[in-house]
Amino acid sequence: MALALQTSIPRSSIGAAQVVVRAALRSPTHSHQNRRVARDLVWGWVGEKWPALMPSRPQLESGDVTCVLQGRQLNASTSEDGSTWTLEVSYSGRDGVTWITRAVVSDLGDADGFALQTSCAHLHGPRRIAPPKVLGRWVQRLRLEDAGVAVRGEARTVAGQQDLAALCDHLLASDRMLPVIVLANKGTSRYYGVDPRGLAESVCGLAHVVCLPPELVGAFTERFGRSLAPLAGAVRIYMPGFTSTATSRDHPLMQLPASAEIGESAPDAGAFRRFVCQRVCEFSVLGAEGV
Repeated sequence: MALALQTSIPRSSIGAAQVVVRAALRSPTHSHQNRRVARDLVWGWVGEKWPALMPSRPQLESGDVTCVLQGRQLNASTSEDGSTWTLEVSYSGRDGVTWITRAVVSDLGDADGFALQTSCAHLHGPRRIAPPKVLGRWVQRLRLEDAGVAVRGEARTVAGQQDLAALCDHLLASDRMLPVIVLANKGTSRYYGVDPRGLAESVCGLAHVVCLPPELVGAFTERFGRSLAPLAGAVRIYMPGFTSTATSRDHPLMQLPASAEIGESAPDAGAFRRFVCQRVCEFSVLGAEGV
């Protein structure tokens, strides 16, 4: 069963909306309480950003809410069978850009499903894109998995051959939905090209982040070949559908120019992290539309 992410706000009111971020996650917890927590996290996020759109407690309990204000609109509803709750909020800024975020919480029968999508209309020129903060809160508070691996907002470090085997299995898993970002450092310098912690927080809920130490890069390279191996000081993104015979162009390798490699605290490093996050957001739109 898939989570519907199509916008329900009238097309005439938002023009040609472009999807810029999409996430679909599963939880094996599968309980009413689990889904209730997910809904409460969405309402908490709405209350922080747009307090005037927050309904009264009785309206919250009813499950169906509509609020329209100048430049802002919110709709929340529950499906007839009670299995799916949907909230959609739109906001028009002073620059004329309209942002629409849709959150879906659903009972999938054998798991709980959580989906988020952000779209924008009337967007002119480049714009920094980032996932809504509520996605990170879902990751922090809910038990979410991707092909049997926990979805987390922090980088994992591959500690030995057993961890490496688990990483390889996850990369090759046919049911993996999220990209896996693998970082390798340069010798003892701990230079990854990007701050692993900051990157993991930026792409929380959209990708896994893994640090592979130099002594294990060789074993990884031996298994998958040099063209598919991570590179010290660079960002290698393994997209869903990865196989041992994949072509390198389908699993991007990104790195700062050599002249910019001056440390993870440098301004260029921060800009590079934001660039990688932006690319991951773009990849999320190309991925699966449901869970």
